Amino acid sequence: MASGRLLSALDGHTRGVNHAAFSPDGTKVVTASGDHTARLWHVFSTQELIDYANKIVPRCLTPKQRKQFFLPESPSHALIAEGEQLAREGQIEEAVAKFKQAQQIEPCHKFHPEDKAR
Repeated sequence: MASGRLLSALDGHTRGVNHAAFSPDGTKVVTASGDHTARLWHVFSTQELIDYANKIVPRCLTPKQRKQFFLPESPSHALIAEGEQLAREGQIEEAVAKFKQAQQIEPCHKFHPEDKAR
């Protein structure tokens, strides 16, 4: 993270971690410590991290960012593009409806549909 702020810590070992390995499916990591213990940790998926980020960062990922993180395209972006085209054509009510649909799919879109359509 660019801010350097700690998001999460794997607390539990009382001495340093000597080894860590991911499960074959990438959903867990096991750590071995100098305290003679091994611990199994849940690893967030990319989408889980994005969902968490959406709670603390008030914006959606752009189509370019979604591609960068190997995420599928969001249908909300297509709805927004359709709404923008409808607004340019003067079809304000239809544009507002598209923008509202996009927000239902991804609530992280923080615009006001009526304002965006004008």
